[in-house]
Amino acid sequence: MNTPAPSAAGTSGKDFIDARESRLFILFFRIYTRYLFKRRFRNVYVLNNYTPRDGRSTLFYMNHASWWDALIPFLLNEYLFRQQARAMMDIRQLRKYPFFRKIGVYSIDRGNARSALFSLAKTREWLDRENNSIYLFPQGSIKSEYEPLQFEHGIGWLAKECKGCDVVPLAIHINLVRGDKPDLFIKTGKPVHFESGTDKKIIAEICRIELAEILHELRQRAFDEEATFPVFL
Repeated sequence: MNTPAPSAAGTSGKDFIDARESRLFILFFRIYTRYLFKRRFRNVYVLNNYTPRDGRSTLFYMNHASWWDALIPFLLNEYLFRQQARAMMDIRQLRKYPFFRKIGVYSIDRGNARSALFSLAKTREWLDRENNSIYLFPQGSIKSEYEPLQFEHGIGWLAKECKGCDVVPLAIHINLVRGDKPDLFIKTGKPVHFESGTDKKIIAEICRIELAEILHELRQRAFDEEATFPVFL
């Protein structure tokens, strides 16, 4: 018997913190975020291989190796992709940094299966709308960049359920090879393809392999001091 898909309408949201966007705060935070990245990094480089398509939504999924990862989705959306963007954050972190709600962040509690299903259902609803996007960290928490990537299966379920959605890997790497301040390197891949009917665990593994390859290529190129990158900031 097939397991029914989770529904936000039919699942308790008692332990869920929703996004509460503020246009005024987003305007202020847009300026502040740009200033912050320019101050803390020598350069921000972006190798972009993706352009959002009209009539579709986008599920960006990223490796999670630093505190800065929480701000990178906002930076990319405001200055590059310009979609209606949201992101999930661990509920404990969102309680600690509630201002993230004002820029479109909502909670997920991975320690509570019922609450996690509710968050995934809300994500699916968001991705069912055209020109929306979600930024997801399928590792679940910050991990060393040099550990093998391990994904939770939620990304497989979302990719399988959201038919009108592009699933796009996004690799992040920071190093100090080129100067006394760190450089931030970001690379987006092309949308991941998989056959209709593919099991969610297999989809999650396909996504993991795609991101691992992009991250490896980005890291190698970043450590090559002769390699050039387009400057984003």
